[in-house]
Amino acid sequence: MASKTAVVLGGGISGLSCAYYLQKFCRHLNAFNKIVVLESGSHLGGWLKTCQFGNGVRHELGPRTLRASQNAGYNVLSMVEDIGLADQVIGTSVTSSVTKKRQIVMNNELVTLPNRPLDYLRKPKAFPKRLISYIIKDLKTPKIDLSKYENDCSVYEFFEYRLGKEVADYIFDPLCR
Repeated sequence: MASKTAVVLGGGISGLSCAYYLQKFCRHLNAFNKIVVLESGSHLGGWLKTCQFGNGVRHELGPRTLRASQNAGYNVLSMVEDIGLADQVIGTSVTSSVTKKRQIVMNNELVTLPNRPLDYLRKPKAFPKRLISYIIKDLKTPKIDLSKYENDCSVYEFFEYRLGKEVADYIFDPLCR
């Protein structure tokens, strides 16, 4: 058989998953001898990235939760087990207080997002003003003029216009990633 190579463009979570499934399910077809993942960035994993704070707390800057009760979650857990990382998975009960706490990384520190209605009246540590003021801004902001965005705008641009740069940068941008 001639030497054939499967090439995966991109070493993000999708590219790495593609290489894994090619190796797992297609090798027996003798369609190729080798799998090569090409990544232009400085690290594999794409949006997956862990940072560690001085107090030892680790925070995932990309996707960090998985619903194992759905097929996609089951597939990921199977892959994690196949590649020998099952011992590093941290399970959490849906009733745990941890699942109620939402945090983001802002200026290299963890910031807890509001969890209860009263929290919107307080100023979070890393935001310049109370979160209720962003909601008031939204209510007072006129309808977006799409002509300024060539008749189309991104989710980020929409929330930056409606709620402000801080909310777009630290709440909606991470959600879209």
